[in-house]
Order: sequence, then C-alpha cells, then structure tokens
Amino acid sequence: MTFALTTVNAAPAPLQPDALGVAGGVVEPLKKLTRRRFAIGLAVALGAVMAWAPQAQAQGARPMTSEITRADTATLGRWLHSWVQPDGAIHGFHNHSVWGSNPFLIGDFTAGHSTFASPLLPGLARALKRRSDPRGQRLLESLVSFQCHSFQADGQFQHIGFQIGETLKRGLIHNMVPCVALSETAQWLDEAKNRALRGEIDRAVRRNLEACDKIYGTGASKGSVANQEYCRQWARLAHMEAFQHREWDDRVRHDLDFLVANFHVRGLPDEQSAGALRGTGDQNMIEPAEYYGLMIHPLTLAARRYNEPKYFEAALSLARHVIRSSWVDRHGQRRLHRLWQRVDGQWIKIDEPMLIGGMGITLSAIESLHRARPDAELARFLDETDRTYAHYQSPTGFFLSASGWGSEQDIIPSTAWQSHDLYHLLARHGAGAGFWNTLFAPDPRVAVVFGTSLMWMEAGPFWNLGGYHTAHGMELVGRKDRMRFGIDIPAWIGSERQMPAEYTMPDRPRFLRTDKDIRHLSGRRDLTVLSATERPPAPCTHEHLCSTSWPDYHTGSSEVDVRD
Repeated sequence: MTFALTTVNAAPAPLQPDALGVAGGVVEPLKKLTRRRFAIGLAVALGAVMAWAPQAQAQGARPMTSEITRADTATLGRWLHSWVQPDGAIHGFHNHSVWGSNPFLIGDFTAGHSTFASPLLPGLARALKRRSDPRGQRLLESLVSFQCHSFQADGQFQHIGFQIGETLKRGLIHNMVPCVALSETAQWLDEAKNRALRGEIDRAVRRNLEACDKIYGTGASKGSVANQEYCRQWARLAHMEAFQHREWDDRVRHDLDFLVANFHVRGLPDEQSAGALRGTGDQNMIEPAEYYGLMIHPLTLAARRYNEPKYFEAALSLARHVIRSSWVDRHGQRRLHRLWQRVDGQWIKIDEPMLIGGMGITLSAIESLHRARPDAELARFLDETDRTYAHYQSPTGFFLSASGWGSEQDIIPSTAWQSHDLYHLLARHGAGAGFWNTLFAPDPRVAVVFGTSLMWMEAGPFWNLGGYHTAHGMELVGRKDRMRFGIDIPAWIGSERQMPAEYTMPDRPRFLRTDKDIRHLSGRRDLTVLSATERPPAPCTHEHLCSTSWPDYHTGSSEVDVRD
C-alpha cells in the first residue's frame, strides 16, 4: 500500500504578514520528518526532532530520502483526464472548498460538466504547443467542441452551476471563465492547422459575451462583484489578443479604471498591498485569496497592451496582498489565506478553512506578473507554493482539497478547482517528455482520502463518499462516466431509490476508525492514501504508520511512500 500522509486540521503556526520564511513546529512522535521540514524548521523544531529521533528509529520510522519541490504535473493531468468524457465533458463532484458547498447539500445530484473546469483547455493547448501528440490533439478538440456548443437558449453557457449543480442557470463568473479559457486556447493553436477550431472559439466567445452584456449589464458598476467583473475584462483582453483586434479596448480601460478606483483597499496587510472589496455594498469583506488571479491577470495584460504602468502597480499591490496575507500551516507549507473581514471596525485576517487544491489561477497570475516585472518576493512565494503542491499531492495525481473544514470539503478533490492547478503548473514548469503517455495511461489503484468522519474513495470509473465501518455518513456513490450520483441505500431497506448495481465498486475497501488509527479491514489493498485527520492509517497487524514491513500491502515495491 502506498501512503501519502498529511494531517491538516490543526491550528496554523503564527506568521508575521510580511514574513516569508517557513515557520517550524514541534514534531509529534509518530509523524515522519521530511528533509524539507528539517531544513526549514525553527530551532524548537530541531530540538523536538532530536528528542524524537531515537524513539522513531526504535519503531522503524523511515524519513523521506529526498525533498520533493514540485508536483507531478503528468499524474495530475492523468487524474483530470479520468473524468473527461468521450464528448469532451469534464465531469466531477464539484466541491467548493472555499464557500463550503457542493450540489448534494442543496439536493442536486449532478456530477456532470462544469464550465469552471475549462482552464484545463488552455493548459493542454500549451502542453501540445511544446510537445505535439495526436492523442492530445484529439482530446483538446473534443474539449473545445463540447464547450463551444453547450449553450442555453439565452446565450449563456450550459453547466455553469459548479457547486450548485444544474440547479443554477445564471452567473457571470461561470460564463466568463470558459470565455477566457477558450480564447487562451486559441492563442496556443496554430492558426493554419486549426482555422476551423479557432473559428468555433471566436463565435462561441462572442455569442456568450454579447449575451452576458444583455443579462448582467455591459460593464463595471458599484453593483459588480469584483472578481466576476474583472474576469469579464480578462475575457475581452484574451479574445483581443487571440484574434488580433481592438474592438473592446475603450471598454476595458474604462472598466479597469473604475474597478481599481472603487474596489481596491490599501493597507491590507500594509501600505504596499491592496485587497479588493468583494462588492462595494459591503465595505467589510475582502475577496478570498483564490479569486485574485481573476483580477491580476487582466491588469497585467492591460499594462502590457496599453503600456500603462498604473496597471502593473495595481496588479502588484494585489499580488502583495495575497503573498503577505499568506500563512504557513503546521506542516511548514505556504498557504493562501481565506479572506480579510472587518469586525467592530477592526480588520481580521482569517486563514482557515481554505482550499489547497485550486490555488492555480491566483498563482498563475502571480507567475505572469513576475515574468512581466521580475520581483524577488513573487519568485520566492511561487517557489514555496510549488513545495505546497508537492507536499499535498496524492500519488494518483490530485491534491488534498482543503483544510480547516473538518468535513467533506477537506477531502473531495474537485476537477473544477484542480484544472486551475494544472493550468498554472504547465505554464510554470511545462510538460515533461512523458507527459502525454502518463496522461493517457489509467491508474489502476484505489485512491483514498481519509477525513475526520468521512472518506473519499475512487478507482477506475467508481467513486464514493462515506463514513468508516460502523460509523456511516453521507454514503454517496457515483461513476466518473455518469452525470448523476446518488445515495448508497442498502438492499435490505428495499427502497426504490437504491442505486443500480453498476455503481458499486468491486471489492471496495473497508476501513475502521479506532481511537488511535485507521485500520484496513477488507477489500482491495492496492491503495494510495492522503489523510486530513489526526489518526494515521495503520495495517491491522501493526501498531502505527511508521512500519517498514508490510508484506501484504506492497504493490511491487519494497518502499512505502509516506509524505507527512
């Protein structure tokens, strides 16, 4: 069994707003110590390690032998591809690990396409530009075709509901993200070889932008939501860049000036930084950190396009807000903060609950800004978040979703968020030589994420979300190749709502949560595991995770991959 253990539901280490050194913490006796944490720990952590080391050696603990500084982009691509349908739809359990919602919580059982996953398209287009592959070309064409032909009668895209599922039919942001994604995809497509595909993109984006102008107004106003209106400017800029026209330049400049003047708030956390009000009607709430990419990207594009330093300065102040508000969790990992909220006249920074998987659009914007205006603070932050991704990645590719919720929001990996991460990581690090071969090679293992009271599990087309043995909870079952999921109602109940047999994962593993650890009781043993709970996974015949002899759990390797 391959374990990639992280425990993320403890209080964060204190961090000064402008400090970017990683804070250390006291290492618990039964936790593995990575070289990364050793290198960046404070003196108190070193003392704790020295005290712990003899006990760990006696118990057979095996520290990691090398520092992991980058996520495996190819395996992330493979995991995302496992949710893509032959017609180009990107399915997923669309968990929103910032607001704490998912379709099930409002009685919607949709696990179909979400437009918020569309950044997968330009990510793959960029990879194809670097490493041509006929399989990748066919995949991209299907993704583009699905998005370009999925419209509601009023000109909005279909499947814009994300965490609300198909119940939601309106929303500017989930129309604008695919407009950006399609336009950026067009920029990476060779015009001579992809004239027809680029034509589809041009028509689809124009149709949607025109529809949204009619439904949501033509531009920024005091009634706008900052990230959504900024994203519309990004969509206009990306389309003008892709199709070489200047049709919307005046509108973009007017709206960007309005947004900077009316939504930016200096002083959070210092005078070089500016947050953005979510809306002018609420002067006490600043946009959550993961939305800042939607603001920084258009400002950076506009600064270059119009040769306007003021847009660079506005973008940089937003980036510094994100960076200097970031924090280091108890595993020494750099994290995006949740948001700033003013209470009784005082601004308070809130770190958790907050996503991990899904940082990509904000980080990609900081990366783009850094390339345009090199800055040591931005570079250091990007390096640190590279290590965060690596630390919280499952061997099967996806990232731990979040921390601090103590519920399903921490453990459901959402394609709609993690496509953003692939978008960023491919732009930052490129596609390696084996990228396409890995992406198209299915992973046969069972991927498990342990939560406090629930587990996420997936294998092949099957996925489920439920409780531990004798401690049930939610009990949802689905298939990656189906638009709908349901409740796993036992046959003995005799309910007409019992899910069809084809939703049942063959030889599904069972786990028991004890007072000390989590035990594998039965079922498949070719597992990969992430954990968002204090209880470590443990084989039934062993006392704790720090074992080196698990003969019944190996899958062709004598090593156990443990990331804690």
